[in-house]
Amino acid sequence: MAKPQRNTNTAATDYNAVDFHIRRGLSEISTAEPVRVEAVDIPDPTGPVGFVDVSPLTMLVDGEGKGMAQGTQFRLPYLRIQGGKNAVIVDPQPGDKGLAVYAMRDTEALKETRGDSGPVNPGSGRTLDQGDGFYLGGFLNGAPERWVWIHDDGVEIEGKDSFHTYGKITVMNAEYGWVVNAPSGATINGDLRVNGSVSWTGSASGENGGPAKFSSGIESTGGISDNGKDVGSTHTHSGVQSGGDNTGAPV
Repeated sequence: MAKPQRNTNTAATDYNAVDFHIRRGLSEISTAEPVRVEAVDIPDPTGPVGFVDVSPLTMLVDGEGKGMAQGTQFRLPYLRIQGGKNAVIVDPQPGDKGLAVYAMRDTEALKETRGDSGPVNPGSGRTLDQGDGFYLGGFLNGAPERWVWIHDDGVEIEGKDSFHTYGKITVMNAEYGWVVNAPSGATINGDLRVNGSVSWTGSASGENGGPAKFSSGIESTGGISDNGKDVGSTHTHSGVQSGGDNTGAPV
């Protein structure tokens, strides 16, 4: 509730008195204001959207210009980008700053049902009250350390902590695997570790299109061929003679 702005001029004229009462009534209307998240209630990060407790970042001011901090507002539903069963989950955290917007009518009953059963009666006759706020996050916050950046040149996924810059993409429970379509090829700048089998239908080449090189050798249980000739453990040579002569090419 706003503090009264009464001063020595309030009752000086009838106009001033009426103006004071109009402004006093308007000050009771809550519309929107910047807030800071104090606590977050998320029972399950991948479940239904949770709630936040917030504190307004602007003070109330009395007729003498003295400020007074506003109290904490509890259980404001927060915004998640979601359409049907599809969502981008980046839930708020304590310390985040955003905007609280206030509904026209009491929303307590609506919070309980989440609107799943259709429209509900307001819990009381209050209107445009701070008790019926919704939280929109992302205003006035600092630089992020992890992000998905979509811009004209493409999409970047990057993350870092206090010591390292790193990127990590994890694909879990993919029924048909993970498909990356890169018609012009893909480049990995770094060592590659594969914990599983690898198969390809094209050729393998080394640096600048040269031969593929393996510093630790190659082991195979299925045979190795070169230009259609078996060079593995089962191949044979022709023209074997004793002495210092060389054998013929693999058969």
